[in-house]
Amino acid sequence: MTEPDMKRETLTTEQALALLPDGDRIHTFRGGGGLMLGADWDRPELEQCIRDNECELSGPAATSMGHGLFVHDGRGLFVDTRKDDARWHPMAPEITRLDLPTGRVYEGDAGQLPSVTRILRDTMPDEDRQRLDDWMDRVGHVEAERIRQQGADRGTALHTEVEMYLSHGLPGESPWFKSIQWVVDTHERPLAIERPVYCARLGYAGTPDLIGHRGEFRAIFDWTTSGKPKKGEYLRDKFLQCAAYAIAWEDAGGDKIEELIIGVALEDRPGQLFTAVLSEVDEYREEWMRRLAQYKEAA
Repeated sequence: MTEPDMKRETLTTEQALALLPDGDRIHTFRGGGGLMLGADWDRPELEQCIRDNECELSGPAATSMGHGLFVHDGRGLFVDTRKDDARWHPMAPEITRLDLPTGRVYEGDAGQLPSVTRILRDTMPDEDRQRLDDWMDRVGHVEAERIRQQGADRGTALHTEVEMYLSHGLPGESPWFKSIQWVVDTHERPLAIERPVYCARLGYAGTPDLIGHRGEFRAIFDWTTSGKPKKGEYLRDKFLQCAAYAIAWEDAGGDKIEELIIGVALEDRPGQLFTAVLSEVDEYREEWMRRLAQYKEAA
C-alpha cells in the first residue's frame, strides 16, 4: 500500500477562491483557547483575506466538517467550502459518517456499518454500566448530561487544535493542548490524520486520531481529555478502540500496527501517556474481536 501523501497542498489564489460557496456571507472558524470560534465573513472581505495570504487544503477533520480551505492569516482560518470540494482533497474519505438516533454509522460501498465507539458502548461490561449508572444517580441525570456534553465539546476542540498543529504547524492555545503537546510530539512521521477506516470484511468503521511512527514502531494515537489524572485500568475501551482501528487499517492494506498510544490531556498539569506494544496489542485485538462478536450476536 502506498502511504498517504501528508504534504501540504498549497493552492493558488484562483483555486482557493473557486472553493468558496455561493452567498454574501461565508462561515469560518478558528481553533483557540479550547474552543472552535466561528464567525461569518462578508464575501468581499474574505476574498481579500485569501488574496493577501497563503492558502492550502484543510486536513481531513476540518474537511469533513465542510471547512476545506485553510488560510494562513497569522492565526489560522478554516473556511467553509463548496459541498463538492472533497475532490480537491487527496485524502478525502470515500465514506460518510452519519450520527443517527441509534448511534454513529459509516456509509460506504458495503452499506452502513456501525462505528467502533457504538459497538463498544453497546457491549459495555455489566460492572462498567453499573458504575456509570451509580454515578449518574449520584450527581443527577441533568448534571451528568451537562458534564458529558462539556467533555464532548472539550474533546472536539482539542482534536481541532491537534489537527491544526499536525497539518499546519500551528500550536493550540488551550491548556488542554499545551498539556498534551509533548505526547503529540512523540510521533515522528504521520501516515494518516483523522482518516476514516472502513472494515467491510468484519463489518465496522471508525476514525483514528492519528496513525504514524513512534521510534521503531508504527502506532495508532488517541487523544482524550480528563478533569483529573487517569488510571490505566480505566482506559481499556480506549485501547480496544485503537486495536479495532489497527485491524481495519491492516485489512485495507496498511502496514502492521505495533503500538497503541493514549494521550490524556489535563487542564492544569502535563498530560499523561499510556502505551501498549506488541503482545499487549495482540491481546487487545483478541478482546475487540470478542466484543464485536458479542455485538453481532445481540443485533
